[in-house]
Amino acid sequence: MVCLDNKTDCVIKDDSQEIISKIKASDLLVFVVPNYIHNVPGLFKNFIDRLLPVYGQQLKKSVFVYLGAGGEAGTEQDVYDAVATATKGMKMYLGFGVAREFAFMCTNEPDIAKQQEKIDSMISEIKSLL
Repeated sequence: MVCLDNKTDCVIKDDSQEIISKIKASDLLVFVVPNYIHNVPGLFKNFIDRLLPVYGQQLKKSVFVYLGAGGEAGTEQDVYDAVATATKGMKMYLGFGVAREFAFMCTNEPDIAKQQEKIDSMISEIKSLL
């Protein structure tokens, strides 16, 4: 809990301090998070854990884009439910003001082409948040 108590620096010396500085300086954060077996990937969970120094601070507005990255992901609602649950603490305790959340099924390249209109609409909406 030393990283939480210190608020500005952490005893673990890695690139998280630089990332946190960039997060604080940004106008809008866009997180694109794949769904692996109904959860976030381990590296994304590590990222969430390394944000402990900003616990409780109000950060910038954020957009979360959840991607169903496997054939067994189910529906877009299943993707949303699984990843939204996994990121709930990040959004609640780390002060990310959620502006919008999106969910997509993207198990292969043809899926992307099928959803081009939806993807274009998402990009336009994200741009309007700036």
